Amino acid sequence: MKEVINMNIIERNYMGCYSMKLNKATVKELNSYKPKGCPFEDYTLLDLLQDWFKAYSWELSDKIITIENFIRMLQNNGESKALVYGDDMITIVNG
Repeated sequence: MKEVINMNIIERNYMGCYSMKLNKATVKELNSYKPKGCPFEDYTLLDLLQDWFKAYSWELSDKIITIENFIRMLQNNGESKALVYGDDMITIVNG
């Protein structure tokens, strides 16, 4: 079995569907931070990342993209929350 070194990726399967793969430490860290000013109780940076994935994965074309590059793509496209929280999330993802 091929070992994936960076499990913080988004990967396209053979049917063209994307899935996000995060290591346990990243999930734990993202779950421990709540975006400032968020009106939703128990909403974390992990929830925000998952929402971005659901909203923007259709824009992906690569078979594999790192979470960092995905967030940078959103920042380059002017996604406001990615501009605010993206750098902190990248720091967490790159651990």
